[in-house]
Amino acid sequence: MKNSFILSLLSLFFVSTFSIEAQELTMNSAFSNYKYYSDGNRISESQLHSLLSQNPISDKYWKSSKTFNKLSWAAIGSEVVFGIWEITDNTVGNDNITRAGIFGSLAAAITCSIISHHKKKKALKSFNDGVETSSSFQIKPSDSGVGITLQF
Repeated sequence: MKNSFILSLLSLFFVSTFSIEAQELTMNSAFSNYKYYSDGNRISESQLHSLLSQNPISDKYWKSSKTFNKLSWAAIGSEVVFGIWEITDNTVGNDNITRAGIFGSLAAAITCSIISHHKKKKALKSFNDGVETSSSFQIKPSDSGVGITLQF
């Protein structure tokens, strides 16, 4: 009898201190790659996408971010082509055209990269705003006695 009473007190103590934290997503950006974290644990981009696809607004921002990222890489590719054209072309009249292409594609690459970064941040923010902050089990008194409650 005494052992069961101690065991029940210990179990009530553990249940009262048990809490479930909501899943919060964060992003750290390095020079060319991003690192994603869920509650401090690093996750892959595919895991992040599966989490973001649960929220339609976050999913929309994430897909838009991927589109702008691809446009940025396409602009970098066109910059390489214009650079090669500038180096290999010996005609005098084409200097301004190729330089305009180089600077235009550079501006497009930087702009699309910045937009992509902001869309990723918006996707994570909209996901985190849609998630509950925390929930927990607590022991609280009620009209009929002491019971276990779940707070959201």
